[in-house]
Amino acid sequence: MFFKVIENFLPKQVFDRLLMIVESEELKWHWSASTHYDKNKKKLDNNFMLSKMIFNHKQSTNGYYENKKYLQLFCLIADYQQSIKKANDLIRMKLNLYPNQGKNVKHAKHADMMLGKEIDDRVMTSIFNFHTCNGSTVIELDDKIEEVKSKANQLIMFDNTWHYGITQSDTPRRIVLNINVLK
Repeated sequence: MFFKVIENFLPKQVFDRLLMIVESEELKWHWSASTHYDKNKKKLDNNFMLSKMIFNHKQSTNGYYENKKYLQLFCLIADYQQSIKKANDLIRMKLNLYPNQGKNVKHAKHADMMLGKEIDDRVMTSIFNFHTCNGSTVIELDDKIEEVKSKANQLIMFDNTWHYGITQSDTPRRIVLNINVLK
């Protein structure tokens, strides 16, 4: 199973520019009353976050969506990650903002792309962190669990598998960019 963490992923000037954009009051975030919906149990996970869809492939469950303004900017990250592991098509790109809740909150375990009840193993997931904080991403890798603490300008790449986020309690917000590509 592929898993890689890359520190200082983007050149500082590029990272600083993208950080300024995601922290800008001009970026309109959308409230999500849940971080995960379990289709089988037909229930929400009772957590919340803010999100901004950048791109969603036409064959995904939510239908095609493209925010041209932000897609051009954030595709830089997907382009840079091509030098580490080649991928074919972009499936989804979404910004997630987790407000500080005064404690670390463990979100629901999930895989980003499913084929029915099975994990879609044709997909690679990447999480790009915009902030250093005590939040993290937890990934199940075969028989072990990897917890990766959030560090600014860090990219976490892994084969689509079970994972979840843990919110921060030491910064006002934790913003990540979630990218899914076909391998």
